[in-house]
Amino acid sequence: TALVARWPGVVAAGKRTDALVQYTDVLPTLMAAVGADVAADQFDGTSFLSVLQGETDSHREYAFGMHNNLPEGPAYPIRTVTDGTTRYIRNLTPDEIYIEKHLMGVSGNGRLNNLYWQTWVWDATESDHTYNLVRRYTRRPPEQLYVTEQDRYELNNVVDDPNYQEIQSRLSGVLDDWMRSQGDPGIPQDTREALQASRKGHHLYGPDKK
Repeated sequence: TALVARWPGVVAAGKRTDALVQYTDVLPTLMAAVGADVAADQFDGTSFLSVLQGETDSHREYAFGMHNNLPEGPAYPIRTVTDGTTRYIRNLTPDEIYIEKHLMGVSGNGRLNNLYWQTWVWDATESDHTYNLVRRYTRRPPEQLYVTEQDRYELNNVVDDPNYQEIQSRLSGVLDDWMRSQGDPGIPQDTREALQASRKGHHLYGPDKK
């Protein structure tokens, strides 16, 4: 996801950068912008104020992402990491099908949430292309690797290409390290029990579990 920033007099209009940032960096950046003291170990993220000020075009070596599907659909935990040119995705329950109820479902009053999904399903009997779109969305492999600087829509999974095995191994290891650092157990994080605990302000896993 692109980050768009507007700060007249500080962020140059039309300026673009390939610096990697993530959501955990936003609060430290805002605090740094107002001159607040931020201890190095106070947050998982770090300030990218120098990027906004045009002093540098780089920030992180890696940016991480996580997706727990509940309550938007049945459990389907996903973890990912990018180095800015390639993205590695790990689907933790690949034997399950991915369902997102707001995209694919019908609400209690019978209204369709997104008509285009139903048109895809309808057309899948006649079009191999549409069938493959539906299948690709609902059935996902254990691992995916995309060269995003060449394949911006992430359509060509090269995880089994021997030319990219070194990159796959590196990113997989980096993701493992990050999950350990976050106390992220993976699959158990995307359960009804974990969701109910989070709604009560509790943590079932990690160093700050209650």
